[in-house]
Amino acid sequence: MTSDNVQALPVGTLLGDYRLDSVIGHGGFGITYRAFDSQLAKVVAIKEYLPVEFAVRQGDKVVPRSARSADDFAWGRERFLDEARALARFRHPHIVPVLRYFEANGTAYTVMEFEDGKNVGELLRQPAGRLSSDDVHRLADGLVGGLSAVHAQGFLHRDIKPSNIIIRRDGIPV
Repeated sequence: MTSDNVQALPVGTLLGDYRLDSVIGHGGFGITYRAFDSQLAKVVAIKEYLPVEFAVRQGDKVVPRSARSADDFAWGRERFLDEARALARFRHPHIVPVLRYFEANGTAYTVMEFEDGKNVGELLRQPAGRLSSDDVHRLADGLVGGLSAVHAQGFLHRDIKPSNIIIRRDGIPV
């Protein structure tokens, strides 16, 4: 997969032990890549903090858009790292495991398990375009379970949307 996001790092970029292989998705707060972990010899997902409102890529560095946005960018990067630290403690079947987080290139990254499957948005765009009632129940139960675990720790998931919900090949939503 190639990216239509001009802010994305090029395929093949090395971030420490990780080689970026493709862009999985992007949104207002960052870009998610499929990557290969050379130490563990496995595919992972890496989320890069790059909030389009406050930052821009210059070469391989992420920098604030202006002096006025520098504080907001720095504050957001710290929240991004706080979230990664918190999520790294979770082990829940409906929450993607965080393996590691780090800072580089003026920004921050979260390394997660790569979940092989389709996102709900893709499933809804297929010709049938519908989920069975059993699929909806399984999806809702999984989401409620994962969100309950996150909320119990005082966190909110502020980006729930079909494209952020993966249905693994075994049918489990994360």
